[in-house]
Amino acid sequence: MAGIDGFDGVGFINKVLLLLFLLLLLFGSSNLEKLTDAPGED
Repeated sequence: MAGIDGFDGVGFINKVLLLLFLLLLLFGSSNLEKLTDAPGED
């Protein structure tokens, strides 16, 4: 496990952050659609 992307795991961390960001975008879109479907229901 020596030198991921030639640096101490930074490449791996960046990939994880990118995945989390994409997941946030996906969940954010779903939540926005739900909010526009039923505004102020609860």
